[in-house]
Amino acid sequence: TLDAGKKHTFQVMMINDDAQASEGELALVLENQAGAAVATRTRRFHIDAFGQMTYPIDFDVPNQAGYFVLKAVATPTSGSEHEPTLSRRWVELVDAIAQDEATR
Repeated sequence: TLDAGKKHTFQVMMINDDAQASEGELALVLENQAGAAVATRTRRFHIDAFGQMTYPIDFDVPNQAGYFVLKAVATPTSGSEHEPTLSRRWVELVDAIAQDEATR
C-alpha cells in the first residue's frame, strides 16, 4: 500500500550473475489496471561482473487511488545479454487523508 500523491524513495537492488559488467537504463513504471503507464522514472545503471548494486529512485506517486502494478525494468545496453529484466509488485494507492479520517 502506498500513499497517493506523495513522493516515495524505492530501493531497487540489482545483481549481475554474468562474467561481464552490465550497464543500461533502469526504469520504474507505475501502470494502471488497463496497462497504461501513469508515472515513470528512469536512470542509468552499471553493475560490475558478478556484482550487485542498490539504486535509490525518488518517485512521485500520482494522486490517484486504486490498484496498480509497479515495475522495475532493467534494459542493458552492454553485457552478455541485452534482454530486459523485469520485477513487478502489485500495489494499492490510497488517499492517506481519507484513510486517516475513516479510522477516527
